[in-house]
Amino acid sequence: MTTKDEIIETLAVVDRSLASRVLERYLEMRTLESVRRWEDCLDEAGKFAEEVYRFVYLAVKGTPLAEVENMDDLRKRRFRTPPGIPGAIYKEMGVTAIALPGAEIIPSAERGVLDAAEWCCPVTDLAYGFHRAFKYYYLQGLHQNTVNADVYINKNFWNKLPKDVQAIFEGAALASLMESTAYRIRANALALIELKTKHGVQVMETPPDYFPAFMAAAKKVMEENAAKNAFFKKVLDSQAAFAKDVVPYWVSIQKLNTSVADSYLKGGAK
Repeated sequence: MTTKDEIIETLAVVDRSLASRVLERYLEMRTLESVRRWEDCLDEAGKFAEEVYRFVYLAVKGTPLAEVENMDDLRKRRFRTPPGIPGAIYKEMGVTAIALPGAEIIPSAERGVLDAAEWCCPVTDLAYGFHRAFKYYYLQGLHQNTVNADVYINKNFWNKLPKDVQAIFEGAALASLMESTAYRIRANALALIELKTKHGVQVMETPPDYFPAFMAAAKKVMEENAAKNAFFKKVLDSQAAFAKDVVPYWVSIQKLNTSVADSYLKGGAK
């Protein structure tokens, strides 16, 4: 029979606080269901790990890796990426893209078999303990430039709901999205400060040749998928039409935001 301490030590490879939380949940389930294998606890840990996601870290293990100055440097790294389209894009760029479950990233980096990884954002990266294995942090990853939570509802069920209930649901979803966006801006900023000041993480600028290389590879991968899947093409065409109208405006506004922010940071306002 596996003991509590053995379960915690097994899960602590990922994160000790996570191990304790998952174990507590596991013991609750045993109380409710009487018979439950402790391996189910490991399954929960994996599912929990996969909920936190993305952005780019570079590992420091043994002899520190030099910072990534260009795409040639990135192509020398063994880089954990999400499976599917993101992984295909990085492979098209010539990067050694490795698909790993979330729970295997930190142990793989600590063993020196993984050089770099994408994950989530400062607040979740800090909570998950990525700074134990990774010390170079590149914020500008392109494969996920925003985070949106999705709710899927059966259309037949939705159509049966009263109109006022539909409106309540839509309003709650919009409010939740805005609240989450506002929360994450501050939470990520504070977490990034802690990563730098308490854990020695260096925040780096993504090399400029990364962006055109990613966009060219993404275009090719997207077109290949569109050629094989009519629905994929329909969605891609819709997104392209939207981008044609919106991106020029949004780029202009972001230049304004960047200029004002740079002026503030350089002492233009107190």
